[in-house]
Amino acid sequence: MERLASAFVVLMAWPLAQANAQVPDVQWESTFGGPSSDYGRCVRVVEEGGFIIAGTASLLGRGDAYLIRTDSSGRRIWEKGYGDLSTSANCVEETADGGFIAAGAIHRCREGAFECEDIYLFKTDAAGNLTWSSVLGGDDYDIGYAVLETRDGGYIVAGDGGGSAYLVKTDAFGQKVWEKSWGARVAKSVRQTPDDGYILAGVKTVATDTPFTTDLDLFLMKTDASGELEWERTFGGPYRDEYAAARETSDGGYILVGATFVSLAERTQACLIKTDAGGVKIWERTFGGPLEDYGFAVDETMDGGFVVAGLGDSHSDTVGGYLFRTDAQGNLLWEKSLGGTAVQTLRSVEETADGGVVAAGSTDGYPGPNGDDIYLVKVAAPFLVPRGQLRVPASFTASESATIVVSLRARDEVRAFSFGLSHDPEVAEVESVAQGCDLEAAGGADYFNADLSPAACSDGRTGTTLAAIMSLDQPPRTLPSGLSHQVAELEFLEKRSGETTLSLVNCLGDPPVDLIVTGSQGSIEPDVRGGFLRFRHRLFVRGDVDADGKVNISDVVKLLYYLFGEEDVLCLAACDVDGRDEEVLINDPVYLLLYLFAGGSRPPEPFSACGEDSGLLICGAFPSCS
Repeated sequence: MERLASAFVVLMAWPLAQANAQVPDVQWESTFGGPSSDYGRCVRVVEEGGFIIAGTASLLGRGDAYLIRTDSSGRRIWEKGYGDLSTSANCVEETADGGFIAAGAIHRCREGAFECEDIYLFKTDAAGNLTWSSVLGGDDYDIGYAVLETRDGGYIVAGDGGGSAYLVKTDAFGQKVWEKSWGARVAKSVRQTPDDGYILAGVKTVATDTPFTTDLDLFLMKTDASGELEWERTFGGPYRDEYAAARETSDGGYILVGATFVSLAERTQACLIKTDAGGVKIWERTFGGPLEDYGFAVDETMDGGFVVAGLGDSHSDTVGGYLFRTDAQGNLLWEKSLGGTAVQTLRSVEETADGGVVAAGSTDGYPGPNGDDIYLVKVAAPFLVPRGQLRVPASFTASESATIVVSLRARDEVRAFSFGLSHDPEVAEVESVAQGCDLEAAGGADYFNADLSPAACSDGRTGTTLAAIMSLDQPPRTLPSGLSHQVAELEFLEKRSGETTLSLVNCLGDPPVDLIVTGSQGSIEPDVRGGFLRFRHRLFVRGDVDADGKVNISDVVKLLYYLFGEEDVLCLAACDVDGRDEEVLINDPVYLLLYLFAGGSRPPEPFSACGEDSGLLICGAFPSCS
C-alpha cells in the first residue's frame, strides 16, 4: 500500500515560567524583487520545509502575480510570475497534492462591465509550474484577498466584489460552483469550519449618529457549506476600525485581528478579539504605543497564544514592521519593531515548527534605492512557555495510508517519555508503530513499547499508547535539549472516508499511560495540541468509465466489456452509474444508455464535474481528475 504523506505530531515540553519572556532575536531576513516595486502579501509554511510567498512584481508600471519558494533559511528555491503583466497575488495556500493555490486580481476590461478588475485564481504544482488559471467575478471590480482548498477538493475565495463581501466556491479546476455577496463589506479572510461551512472576517460600513456619515467596523460572519448566512457579529469602538482578518482557534472559537482608532486625533492601535464558536466576544485587547499601530495578520501559536504582524511607529524612530506575541488570554508577552533605515510592512505571519515566527511583507529602500522589495523575516523561538502541536494535512486519498510522525522537543535533555494518541477507530486504525529517525540516529531507545489496543479512556476514546526509555545503562544516553526530535512513526490505515480527531491524552491503558517527558532535571507534563486526520476518496466523475473526461457511448461499451470479463477499469466507483447499490451490475450500463439517449435521469453526484463519494467502491486512478 502506497504511503501518501507524512504529517507531524509535535509534542513539545518547555519550562513553565513565562513571567520574564524575552524579546526574540531576528534569525535571518531576506528580500526579493527587481528594479521596480515588488510587494509581499502572504507567507505560508510548506509541509516539506521552507516557505511560499505570494505577492506582486511590478514591471513597466504594471503588476505580475508572483510566487517565491524558499528553503527554511529564506534562500530562494524558485520564483515565477503568472498572468500577463496585469495580475496580482494576495494569498497562497499549499494544496493536498503538494502544489499551491493562489488568488488575487487581474486587470481585464470586458464589454459592458463597469470596472476592469476580476479575481484571478491560479493553481501550480510543487515546482511552481502553472496547472490552470481561472477568472471569477461580475460586472463590478472584484479582488480576491483569501483562498483555501476545501475538503471536497475544490476551493473557496473571499474578497471584495464591488464594495460587497464576496464569497465564491469553485470545483477542483477553478470553475465557479456558487457565489454569495453581502453589501457594504469587504472580506479579508476565510477559513473552513469543522461542519464544512465558512468563517469570514473583514470590515463593514455602518451608520453613525451623525446624519449622512458612515464609519467602519470589523465583522465576523459564519455561513453553512452552501454559503448561506448563519450569523454575523460586528465589533468596533466609538471610532473607525479597520484591517480585519480571522483564524479558527484550537478551542473551537475564533481570533480576530485588526486596528482600532482610539482617539479623534486618529491614533490607532492593533486589536485582538477572541470569540467563542458562536462569534460571541470573550475578550478584546489593544496593543501599541502613543502613535499609530496596526494588526494585519494573526496566527495561533502552539501553546494556544497568538502572534500578530502589522505596521507601527510607536516603538522605533521610523514606521516599520510590528510583531508581537500574546498568551492565550491576550496578555502581551513581547513586542518587536522591524525597521531601521527601511520602512517595512508585515502583511502575513505564521508560527514555524521550531516555535519561531516567519512574517512577510514589503520594505522600502532595503537594501537599496530601487523602490519596494518583498521582505521575509524569521524570528527565533524564545524559551517561553509549554508548547505543543499536532499537525495533520487536511485530507488523504481513500484506501491508502498516512504516516504520523511524533516529534518531541524539550529544553532539558530527554531520557524517557510516554503518551497516548487517540483517534476514531471507525475512520482509521494504527497498523504499526516504529522508532522515529532521531531515536534511531541516537542509537535507538533501549525500551520502546507501543500498545495498539490499550484499554479505552473513561469517555470511550480509543487509540495507541507509547512509552520509551533512551538507555537502560550508565551513563544514560539522551536526546539533546533544544532540538526537535522525531521520536515515533505511526502508520494509519483508512477504514472509511472521513475525518478523525487526533489527541495526545493521558487516559488510555490500564493503568492509564501518563503524558510525560523525563530529563536530567526531573519530569514535566508537556503542553499539547490536537489536530485532524482526514481520508477522502479519489476524485472521479460518475459514468465516465474510461476516465477520459467525457461521458458518452464509449463508456457504455467499456462498462459492458468489464461486466463480461473482457476488460479492466480504473475506477469502480465511476462504474456504479446509478449510485444506489454499491455494486457494478448490468443495470448500470442500462441507466447510462437511458440518460444519454432516452431522456433518463442523470447519474447522481459526482457527475459532470470531478468530486468524491463516500461509498465503498475503490477508485484506483482517474487521470482526467488528477
